[in-house]
Amino acid sequence: MPTIGARLCLFLSSYAPLMIVFAIRNPFGSEKAQFVLVALAVLSVGALVLFLNLARGLSPTPIKVSEIRSFGSETMSYVVTYFIPFFGISYANPNDIISLSLVYAVVLVIYVSENLIHINPVLALLGYHLFEITGDEGKPSTLITRRTYFRIGEDIRAVPLSDYIIMEKA
Repeated sequence: MPTIGARLCLFLSSYAPLMIVFAIRNPFGSEKAQFVLVALAVLSVGALVLFLNLARGLSPTPIKVSEIRSFGSETMSYVVTYFIPFFGISYANPNDIISLSLVYAVVLVIYVSENLIHINPVLALLGYHLFEITGDEGKPSTLITRRTYFRIGEDIRAVPLSDYIIMEKA
């Protein structure tokens, strides 16, 4: 699967809840904008679910876990971006809209280029947990799994989603 496509899908879905918040707040005073935001949120989550289901059909590779780390504490720093719409931004002011758009564009570039998929509340809502693991070969990867616990030396079966993103196949 294409690396950029996987990361973009994960990024868009990570902001689906924020799109719903914007739709509810309706800062642009437009039903059309509300519809577009809700549609984009639904489509991005649907694309994520489809992506994960397609990945489950791939052939797994055995990996022996030599190191593991949870991302739980880092996820909370991401939540701060959800508070931006509640600050004193005037959506009638074009400068505020442009500056907010630039903030989200920068977050997009950093998220995709730095492979920050471990910051995705939708994956958590779908029951997935994220870990950074290193296998015997020494390559660190972000593991998407439904499990909450792993032991060093444990063998897992995972499918590659991109260069450094794998999903456990149960």
